[in-house]
This record gives sequence, C-alpha cells and structure tokens, in this order.
Amino acid sequence: MRIFLLLFAVLISACSAKYQPLRVQPNRLLTSSAALNDPATAPDTTIKRIRAAGWLSRKIVIKKQDGSVVRIPKNTVWGYSDKNGKVWRRYRATFYQVIRIADVVEYQDVVAQTYAVNGQPYTVQQTVTRYSRTLDSPIYGTKRRALRDESK
Repeated sequence: MRIFLLLFAVLISACSAKYQPLRVQPNRLLTSSAALNDPATAPDTTIKRIRAAGWLSRKIVIKKQDGSVVRIPKNTVWGYSDKNGKVWRRYRATFYQVIRIADVVEYQDVVAQTYAVNGQPYTVQQTVTRYSRTLDSPIYGTKRRALRDESK
C-alpha cells in the first residue's frame, strides 16, 4: 500500500508541471519579439530599472544608473525585461508577463475583483493565464482560441 501511495504521489507531481517564467537578460527594452533571442541587443548597463508607469499611463519609466529618469511612450516598444529578467509584452495598452513559449505562448495577468460581504468590500487578486499562437499574434483567454488564430 505504501508503494502504491508513493507511486501515486510521484505520478501526480510529474503530471503537474510548474513552469518558471521565461527569463532573459535583465533591464532590456525590446522593440520586437525577435529581440528576445538576438544577442546583438545586449542589456544596456546604464539602465538601473525599467517599469510600466501605471495602468493609465502611456509611458515606460527607465531609471538610469546616474539617477536620471527617462520616460518613453509604451507604443514604441514590443515589451521589456525587468530587473529579474522576466519578459513583459505590451498588447492593447496592457503588459502581460511571458511565462513560456511552446505550441502556444503562455502569459500571466493579475486581475483584481472586488466582492461585498456583509456590506464590506473585499478585493481579491487572481492570476489569470492567457494564450497566443505566436509572440506577435493577439492574446486570447483560452488555448483553443489561440490555436484557432490564423494570423501569423
């Protein structure tokens, strides 16, 4: 019986794949999806930090090593890699974290939902997985719709 439980636990752990987010060189502005694997676009050593300025903002904030701050329009870049090397793609004025690239590309997004319980509002943040066929194709909520997408 113990062997059966051990084999069952190993099988379950092997089947539940946990993917780490796609990581590249940190602090890079990516002008296209091809720049992900392009060694010619080495990280800019003068960049200390890159972040999206906010949900409603149209800028990306770049903090340089010397302390200066540069703001560039979001629509001029495909995405960026943050200080940890996580890749973020811009699609329809929102940034999505690229998780893995396989037959479809997986993204993560955090959605906040507010509920009222006994008159008290509670906000819950949920991680939502989204998909696209390629790095440049539209992002969908289901893998099936992403695979059906014919735009290349």
